[in-house]
Amino acid sequence: MKYLYFIYKWLRSKKKRKEKSFWVGISKSKILEEFDNKITDFSFSNILFDIRNIELLDINDLEIVYQLIPSKTKNEIHLNIYRNSLPLLASKLLRNKRSYREDNDDDSDIYLLRRHIFKKFANFILEKETDEIDLYLKPFIDDFNSNEETSFFIDEIISAEDLCKRPEQFWYIWNKLYSKFIETCNNSQNFYLNQVINNYLLAWQWWREGIEEWHSLKEENLSFYSNVSKDLGHIPSVLYSITKILNSIGSNFKKEGIDWIFIIISNNKSLKMGDLESNTLYYLERFIRKFIFLNKGQIKHEIRLKNKVLPILDFMIERGSIHGYLLRESIL
Repeated sequence: MKYLYFIYKWLRSKKKRKEKSFWVGISKSKILEEFDNKITDFSFSNILFDIRNIELLDINDLEIVYQLIPSKTKNEIHLNIYRNSLPLLASKLLRNKRSYREDNDDDSDIYLLRRHIFKKFANFILEKETDEIDLYLKPFIDDFNSNEETSFFIDEIISAEDLCKRPEQFWYIWNKLYSKFIETCNNSQNFYLNQVINNYLLAWQWWREGIEEWHSLKEENLSFYSNVSKDLGHIPSVLYSITKILNSIGSNFKKEGIDWIFIIISNNKSLKMGDLESNTLYYLERFIRKFIFLNKGQIKHEIRLKNKVLPILDFMIERGSIHGYLLRESIL
């Protein structure tokens, strides 16, 4: 196996000259194609690893090893590689790039290495049964924090789930991260905290334009947002994220969305939105306008619902929303 590993590493380190006389790195798919051509009697589907001193490999080496492990593997040697390497690797991957370079004296492109490993790990973990996930996820929970690197980690799991559609595994992972997410949000003022919150709450920047639902967000998952609204409603980016979601993948959950927003504003009447105010009002206006259009008669006749909608409109009006004022007048 060591022989195969070093062939792969050698191929990856090669540079290919393009027509315009500059050098670029070759893609992994091209590497694997060339690898396959050079070793004709080798099958990737039956790959076995025998790296006894895996703890001696650096992050660059481990990234290559991970690329060689099939995401759906059940091979015990492959799984042991993950089990033995993740506890040390996770702390490096979730450390900000400046600290990483200072601590490791490493000039490699940690940004790309990190994204490659996160992507591979995301596909790997989503292919596991739920009773297997804890062992592989724990190192990332232990080092979960409010930096850009953690937001990348979350980003890659969403991206993988968008393609592979493993909702049971996805929500198991999300629920396992929840306690550490709450702890992080309540004990951090990091510049990237908003980015971590947006990604974790699925207010993802990469949703396609006009998306109104997502295969992995179903009615049985909505307690997630109810809990977040209660636990973290005092953080402005939570309201921003929820209003954004209600205009995208959560568009089918308008009545539930009214409850989430009402919980946040009723518990945080003086919530200062700061730089997020204009965008939050934009999403809030879009959402509440649709909700009132579809439910105007019900709002006028059901006191309980009206008593949820009016405080939301008052919240908007207090922050200068003309639409909020006009909508309020329309249901009085």
